Parts: sequence; C-alpha cells; structure tokens
Amino acid sequence: MQWQFPLEHGGRANLVEEGTRIHISLVYPDDRQGLYKAWILGGGGGRMLLGTLTPERGSLRLSRVMSRSALEHCGCMPPSGVDVVMTHSFQQKHTPKPPKWIWEKTLTDALPAPILDICVTHLDGGYLLTSDSGLQLAIPLRHDRPFPIPALFCFCEIAQVDGRECTLFHFNEEKMPIFSHK
Repeated sequence: MQWQFPLEHGGRANLVEEGTRIHISLVYPDDRQGLYKAWILGGGGGRMLLGTLTPERGSLRLSRVMSRSALEHCGCMPPSGVDVVMTHSFQQKHTPKPPKWIWEKTLTDALPAPILDICVTHLDGGYLLTSDSGLQLAIPLRHDRPFPIPALFCFCEIAQVDGRECTLFHFNEEKMPIFSHK
C-alpha cells in the first residue's frame, strides 16, 4: 500500500508499506526560518511524532521506517496526513542588554534627600543600577561596621551584586525609597 500527502508550501510526504514496515519520506521547502518537526496523523485521530526535518540538497527532509504495529498503537493507521510545524524560529529577537551595576566611590549625589547624603558619607562606596523604573543602590555588607543606611533599614534586602553580599535599596523614579517587589 502507498500513501502520498501534499504538504504546505510545496512539500510532500510519501508512505510505502512493505510487509510489517512503513517507509516514510518527507521533502519540505527550506525557508531557513527555523526548525521544523513532522507528525503523522491517523484516521482514528492519532498523532505520532516523526522527528525533525534536516537540510539536505537544498530542502528539508526526513526519512523514517516505522513498524505498522507502532502506527496502529498510536491510532495512525491508516494514515490520514502529515503535519509539519515550525517548532523554533531562527529570527533574531533583539533583546536589550540588561542594565549594568556601576561602582561609585561617593554616593552623596545619587540619593534624593540631604538627610540620606549624611547617611552615606561614612561609606566606602556602592553599586548603582539605574533603569526607567528608578534606581537601585547596593552597598557591600561589612560586619565590622554599622548598618549602611539605618533610616532605610526596613526597605532593604540582602542580595548578591558582583559576587559580593550587599544590602540592596530600591528607589522609584522620584528617588523615593520603595519596598522590593520580591
């Protein structure tokens, strides 16, 4: 027995039964847009993965030999068609680089209120990360010194920044302290 199924975009699938084996071959146009997988469909509503099409001789191809009993078990005998689907796109998605932490030796200009300037004058510096949603300040944790900004104790969290354990403070666009979203 032999089955032929046209595929979208000019592709084709051929299935040839030889004894207890079904020889399956697919040819599909290579649009170089992504990875494609093929499934055999059965008249009984079955669906079985055949595999990923590979580029060969200017098109995408797939060849398999399956047992008739495997196809029957999956409800794919008799076959009613072959479905080819792009499962991964090669289209480059532009993802912006994440903002980078910047080490600042003096932090007095980074904070909004003069009272906070006084709180950071004794510090050796800290990491700043600015984004559209505000500012983050990470001060390396030192157990031999007082807490970095006692006035903002309840707003901080402990986090790793540049491989160091830090107290992390979040500020909104107006540079007002806010609680972490975590």
